[in-house]
Amino acid sequence: MAGGRDHIAVLLYAIEEGHEPVPAHVVQLALSAIGAAGFDPAARVVLDEEAAAGAESQQQRAGNQVSASEFNYLRYVRAREHWVPEQTTRSSHLRDLRDAALDPRAGLAVCNAGSEQAVIVVAQPEPANDPGRGWTIVVIDPATRRWVEGFRAGDVEAALGERGWHAVRWLREPQ
Repeated sequence: MAGGRDHIAVLLYAIEEGHEPVPAHVVQLALSAIGAAGFDPAARVVLDEEAAAGAESQQQRAGNQVSASEFNYLRYVRAREHWVPEQTTRSSHLRDLRDAALDPRAGLAVCNAGSEQAVIVVAQPEPANDPGRGWTIVVIDPATRRWVEGFRAGDVEAALGERGWHAVRWLREPQ
């Protein structure tokens, strides 16, 4: 797996060195690596009230620590309903995020996320698979080369702006 994540490092190096445009094969290799990266299995996140409200049982309460993938599922599937909760399992949610990164129509961008930089993948699911749910966005931490968030938004720029993220630089526009 480390070898695949190295493709993300190559992408970041190309950006840092000012390669304009970033070669298409570098973008494609990075997207493949992002699809395989997943959430960091060792990362633990403290549940906030919103995510805890999405818990399927009363065993998860605000203040408890859960895996990053479980937190993302509880927040964006169960609490915010970016996916249809009754039709979305944890594994299908992860598969949707992976599929977004591997979608040949996916876009890839870097942006300023506060004082940090984030890499984002943006793809639009096939309407037959999930009508009216907007764009799937997967956020990657450049330092760990792992997913840190996956959500959906009708307007990508607005969703990034709500998070205080700016200076979006598209390396490949979503189609």
